[in-house]
Amino acid sequence: MEKKDFIDCYIEEVSANGILEEHKMYLDYNGIEACYLHQFPITTEFAINFKNKLNCMNDEMIFTDNYGWKRQATDCDTVLSSITGLDNIDKSLISLIYACINPSIQANLTVYIKDNEYKLVSENKKNLLSKKQINKDTLYELSLAIENLKTKENKSIIQKIKIQ
Repeated sequence: MEKKDFIDCYIEEVSANGILEEHKMYLDYNGIEACYLHQFPITTEFAINFKNKLNCMNDEMIFTDNYGWKRQATDCDTVLSSITGLDNIDKSLISLIYACINPSIQANLTVYIKDNEYKLVSENKKNLLSKKQINKDTLYELSLAIENLKTKENKSIIQKIKIQ
């Protein structure tokens, strides 16, 4: 039986006093949040390997140990827990996708924004180099959704400035 690893990413609003401050994307590995990975050693290993296959990182990527405690990205046993800011999320998508299709990872990747689901990486019917493939149409749809969130976030910043 072939193992099926998957990563679910949830983009959520971070608000203070009812005003939208920013967005954050949280990652779950095989349905498990980073702070519970210590209970699932096989999934922890998968999450660590996934982090090691990322081809680029940014300052707003938050890395934790398998108990959810913040750690350095350079620690060999950390996992990617979250990414802060829509620009950083947008920039990180390609790295996340390519880590998922890496021959040693082979994971499905789905991003959720509210009730919308974007399956970015899934089974490859052509069976070329990777058993996983990028869904370019879904990536385009997700990029548009993120741009819409940026517009909403910018309007919230303007509202915050007017209140102050």
